[in-house]
Amino acid sequence: MPRKSGQSQNVKEPGSKLSLDGKRFFPIGLNLEGKRVLIVGDSERILSLIRGVIECGATIELLANKPDEEMKELALAYSHKMSLSTGTQKELLEGKFDLSEFFLIFAFTNSYSDNERIAKLAKVAGVLCTEASVKQTSDFVLPSWFRRGQIKISVSTDGISGALEKALISRIKAAFVRDMDHYALFADFVIEKVTAARLELDDASLSEIISQIIYSEDVCLALQRNNFDEASQLFEQDLADAIKNKSGNPE
Repeated sequence: MPRKSGQSQNVKEPGSKLSLDGKRFFPIGLNLEGKRVLIVGDSERILSLIRGVIECGATIELLANKPDEEMKELALAYSHKMSLSTGTQKELLEGKFDLSEFFLIFAFTNSYSDNERIAKLAKVAGVLCTEASVKQTSDFVLPSWFRRGQIKISVSTDGISGALEKALISRIKAAFVRDMDHYALFADFVIEKVTAARLELDDASLSEIISQIIYSEDVCLALQRNNFDEASQLFEQDLADAIKNKSGNPE
């Protein structure tokens, strides 16, 4: 069969190969509120990481050999959430840090061997760690992502290609740029209604109700049609009906 114009002869059907070091990583969201996170390194990539981790409620200790002015400014601006470590990377590599006090560790130095060493030390301490570049001893990978309100969209290649992740994120942004605010506003609407429902029900009862209606097929179909008014009305009605049934006062 002749090759279509613009199609590479090297392109194959995607298979089920594992990542560069034979791993598959499970996509998951982590609650970092109030957790301590250690970030090691001083590359520019760390700046966006710092902001993202702080945004999610964690407290950061940054261990950088030569923190630049922007890192110092971040530490000053977020002094309640971020500190520059008084130790050195050499001391960390020599095992002189108590890593067990951290929830996550990001080993993002410019040295592959140092990152691998940090990941192994974290493993001994029972702390999850990720490295820059090939994830030989990593427990998790950091995807490329963007956020609008409560909506987060991420793309991960299991650490295989950051360039591919960024390209896909750019295409997703372009495709959904007109709708992202609507999606975010719907999420805000759900939060508002659930918060109000807390005045009528205890947390256990409310949790049971939310688990029943959160994946509503009708709401999903309305959102797929970009009918946000209908989706809001359906969710509000589902919530109201569930509260009435739970409280024993159905109409």
